Amino acid sequence: MNYNSQKLVVCLHELYDTPEIHYILEQVLSGFLELKYEIFFSKEANDDIILLKREDKFIQIDFSFFKNYIREDGIKGKILPSTPLGKLSVGTKLNILHKYDIPILFGEPVLHISIDSILIGIDVFGSAFFMLTRLEEIYKSGRDEHDRFSLKSSILSEENLVEYPIVDIYVDLLGKAILKLWPDKMISSKPGRLLVSCDVDFLYEYNLRGLKVLKRLARNILLDRSLYKFIETLKRSFAINILGNLKYDSYNSYDYLMRSCEKEKVDLAFYFIARNKKEKIDGNYDISSPDVLRLIQRIFKRGHEIGLHGSYYSYDNFFELEQEKQLLVNVLEKSGLSQDVLKGGRQHYLRWNNETSLIWDKNGLIYDSTLGFAEHVGFRCGTSKEYNFFDVINRKQLNIVIRPLICMEVSLLDKKYMNLDHKHAFPIASNLKKRCLDYGGNFTLLWHNSSFNHKEDYELFEKIIKNEGKR
Repeated sequence: MNYNSQKLVVCLHELYDTPEIHYILEQVLSGFLELKYEIFFSKEANDDIILLKREDKFIQIDFSFFKNYIREDGIKGKILPSTPLGKLSVGTKLNILHKYDIPILFGEPVLHISIDSILIGIDVFGSAFFMLTRLEEIYKSGRDEHDRFSLKSSILSEENLVEYPIVDIYVDLLGKAILKLWPDKMISSKPGRLLVSCDVDFLYEYNLRGLKVLKRLARNILLDRSLYKFIETLKRSFAINILGNLKYDSYNSYDYLMRSCEKEKVDLAFYFIARNKKEKIDGNYDISSPDVLRLIQRIFKRGHEIGLHGSYYSYDNFFELEQEKQLLVNVLEKSGLSQDVLKGGRQHYLRWNNETSLIWDKNGLIYDSTLGFAEHVGFRCGTSKEYNFFDVINRKQLNIVIRPLICMEVSLLDKKYMNLDHKHAFPIASNLKKRCLDYGGNFTLLWHNSSFNHKEDYELFEKIIKNEGKR
């Protein structure tokens, strides 16, 4: 066997020479750990394990997931973790970031370390493939009224793992094992990033549709029983709709968002719904209106990103998303910007299935930041890092990059979801942020422009993003 002694050599049984294996090896070893490697397939190799070798040392890793996956003809087999999950105690054997017992999606609670070899019982590669491709969401049927895969149907809920980046934990374990045997290996140590995005569902709260103002006035009197609120509604509506002074509109938080993120040197993106078909669920604005054009120009001039917020019905409709993308491109060009400005975005209501990634990929978008649970913050994909999506149905890697959504303010605060007050929301968001940054991933924070209704909202937002751009 001739190979470059400086590279890791991956040894596998020849039955594993498949698109799925090549994808996950490339994603974990090259994408996450930034290692160079070469693969050797052999019919004599043990099909229960994967070997990572260099010179006279090796790491042996469980490969049981893919053995079953291939034997059961891929996605037809419905390979799921057995619960309750076993756990691996690493202790001081390896200096990993996760200081608790590691839950095992696939594999066994085994870790043996010697001078020239390490045995890892966790199926690192199979577990990562299971989480990154969202196989579970194909196998299971539990969806909510918006056709979103429900957290309560997930292994992440059953085992209380949603707030832990299980894939990042596994990859860190593997990376530390590699450094244990080969200290000269350069493992990725990229700094983490805080990425803030704003889904512009409603451009402004007070608009010229008078019925909305009348309903608000009625609520002030009949429900709030507040003459003060009634007068304030009248004053704000008059100032906005008659005088055209939008600074009194509570949804007009764009400059505040930009100013706050600029202060902390944090990346900020605004995602716009390009078509609403006059349906309430898709917002209240026309993408080609002068207000939107002026806002887009202002955002771009200040160095922030403009992206696409796919409408409610576009998540499984290629032609719908194609038309919406073109509408936004037209507006960008009308604003004097190139279509190259548009790189990615997110689906409205976080609606997603396997077809969604294929649709975004075919439409030439670079990234999608939809994949997060609406009802709970955390790691739907098991990672805080960006990665190329693999279409398990058509068995191919896509160009589209998944940028997992980790935290949405609605998930934290809304009564339908976690229903936290601001005091208890902050430590949860802060812990998620720390985990993302510790593992060199992205803490993606979604905060709608319409979610600054109380001073506590401003305070929470500022606390979450504070100083992260200065790490």
